[in-house]
Amino acid sequence: MLAADIGHLRTGVSHAFTSSLVPEIVANFTRRHPGISLLIINTSGPAIRNGVASGRFDLGLSYAETGAREVDLETLLDDELVIVCPSGHAFAGRGPIRFDDLQGESLILPDIDCTSRRRLDQVLDEREVNPRIMLEINDMHTILETVRRGPYASIMGRRTVIATEGIEMIPLIEPSVTMPIAMVWPSGNSRTSAMVGFRTFMLQIDQLRSHPGGRPG
Repeated sequence: MLAADIGHLRTGVSHAFTSSLVPEIVANFTRRHPGISLLIINTSGPAIRNGVASGRFDLGLSYAETGAREVDLETLLDDELVIVCPSGHAFAGRGPIRFDDLQGESLILPDIDCTSRRRLDQVLDEREVNPRIMLEINDMHTILETVRRGPYASIMGRRTVIATEGIEMIPLIEPSVTMPIAMVWPSGNSRTSAMVGFRTFMLQIDQLRSHPGGRPG
């Protein structure tokens, strides 16, 4: 067994990824690195950065956000904000939706603790667009299930949405909003082989999605 396959990782992971990336991490990382004990704590981006800085977490995974202190951020994956709506919604079956089309639209959104929500609010303010916020919650499973039952849409990162019957995902443009996903490292501390192994795994996760056996080509 390689050195990278041995160790223990306490990992803070954003609430945004509970429906999508976390199941892939659990299924594939543990298969590829059976000697690494993995503890995943789902929490907010600020709590992840604070947890890594204080030593509570060995590393973290969250949307990148400017102004982070006492930690190092390394962008690993790209994401973007998209519309998520039930099949019977007025947006369903249409092409890309412009931000201006959201004026007065009833939405279900992650709460303000989520980095994606803060970025969304920034763009809405810049465009002077005011949707109606019907529900705020940080549980992605609940948001997706509520959207599926209708009648409201949501705005989420494309990578946070899993394929679900009765839900459509539509590009959001003018502007398109990118949301880089970053590894949160302790600043100035040495990185164990297990931490480096986790980074390598995350860089390959799109390939692993295409190779369910956990071995990208």
